[in-house]
Amino acid sequence: MKKYNNYLLEDFVLDSAFQKWVRFNGREDEKFWTSFKASYPMQTDDVDRAYALLDSLYRRYTTAISDEEIDSEINKLVLRIRREKNADETPAQEKGRNRSISPLFKKLAVAAMVVCAVGIGYHYTRPHVQRNTSYQLFTKGKSLKVYTNTLDKKQMYILDDGSSVVLEPGATLNLPVNFPEASREVFLTGTAAFNVQKDAERPFTVYSDKLVTQVLGTRFIVRAPSNGQAVVEVREGKVSVFKSSDFSKPEKEKMGLILTSNQKIVLNKLEDRLLKELSDTPEIIVTPPPTVTFNYVNAPVSQVLLELMAAYHVDIIFDEELLKDCPLTATLSDQTLLEKLSIVCEAIEAKYELIDGQIMIYAKGCS
Repeated sequence: MKKYNNYLLEDFVLDSAFQKWVRFNGREDEKFWTSFKASYPMQTDDVDRAYALLDSLYRRYTTAISDEEIDSEINKLVLRIRREKNADETPAQEKGRNRSISPLFKKLAVAAMVVCAVGIGYHYTRPHVQRNTSYQLFTKGKSLKVYTNTLDKKQMYILDDGSSVVLEPGATLNLPVNFPEASREVFLTGTAAFNVQKDAERPFTVYSDKLVTQVLGTRFIVRAPSNGQAVVEVREGKVSVFKSSDFSKPEKEKMGLILTSNQKIVLNKLEDRLLKELSDTPEIIVTPPPTVTFNYVNAPVSQVLLELMAAYHVDIIFDEELLKDCPLTATLSDQTLLEKLSIVCEAIEAKYELIDGQIMIYAKGCS
């Protein structure tokens, strides 16, 4: 603890242990620095200022740059303060400089604190996401709060309306301090899974850099990386998805796509259009009745496909009349949906294709 008793503001900012405390707020670190301030009250001001400076920096850059780039930003700030401080000193002052803080350095520290205060306020009202048109439209006239997952594991948050959201590491959710009576709107950067409480009077809307997702009540995932492919994937229910650039247009309803269970939409950046696809790993949505075990002995293929449709809530398009007399003996209880379809198609010498979030079965009947 004694090694810190001669530290100045810039020393705390550059200290790795101090940075760790500010960034992760560990219980032991909190205990150490609280004890340090009690033991060295003359250092309290510099500790608090350094904390605010780093806290603002980490908040603003949580999802935007890497750890190495954050370190670079910290070093640039400290070097600039030192350079400007040294420029204000005479040669004699520079030669006899001790560890006391010069008047200019104090002014710079105060200025840094003003920047920090603005940064912290900016995090609360306009957090660390790109200030694009979609974000500007979302924030206009709103007081916001922010949920940011700074951990290396998923983090769940319960919203005021009872909906829940699970943020992936590095994701940030911006939302009004209180949802208004007519709507529920949030802005996402990163990846999150939503479980939305049904409310027919207040649709739930997720804005992101590239996509807008609107629902009444459902389970879905939004992937909205600052750099990367934008995806919306529905686990259960139904959502409307729009490009952010189209959402404010009067004719937006003609430009969006409807997603249902086990479908996803991908924004094709090259063609700038929405593509509907089947989810990579479709899940069983409705638990089948006890009579449906997915274990078949000479069962009509048409029956098998209808039961898969009901369980996964996906559209499987096939000729029911053509396949009703094709028998299937197979155990399909442990495979993924696509593996089940492969077994069925191999048994009747058919093939399947994924088109626009649906499954097309091409078969010639059975011999």
